[in-house]
Amino acid sequence: MKLTSVLCLCMIGLFGCSEQDVQHVLLFTELDHISQEEVIEAWTNDRSLQTPVVDLNVEIIPPVYERLIMEIAAHNGDLLIIDTALLTPTILDPEGLVPLDEIVNQEQLTESFTAYHKVENTNHIYGIQLLTEDLIPSIKEPKEWVALIPIYVNDVNQSKQLLVSWLE
Repeated sequence: MKLTSVLCLCMIGLFGCSEQDVQHVLLFTELDHISQEEVIEAWTNDRSLQTPVVDLNVEIIPPVYERLIMEIAAHNGDLLIIDTALLTPTILDPEGLVPLDEIVNQEQLTESFTAYHKVENTNHIYGIQLLTEDLIPSIKEPKEWVALIPIYVNDVNQSKQLLVSWLE
């Protein structure tokens, strides 16, 4: 009986290890219901954005500054994509974001997404511009977003890989 219990516990543990990671993307933007469905459908079903061990979970949230601050304070989201109108010096705080210097190319380089890191005594890029026509061509209303990776994410490399796949 004890052996059976031990084997069951081992099997439960092994099945728990095989679970897929979920990459949570929070999109702070104003889109109509149909466009929201298109974004979620396109991003969650795009196999190039998913890997055998990572699933994409997309949540679209209205672009309200207080809600953005609340989500950051609660450490929600592995990748934050926000309307550029929400971008403030408080949001672009170098102490709360992962530098993206190594994944940005010259076309995406924007001064408004660069900030000075006091501890490192240097400027870094903390945001990357994303355009709706590049990500979701079916959306008729063009929007400009900025992608940010907060420092609290569990797997920074996973978030960077997702962002790089969108930039290709």
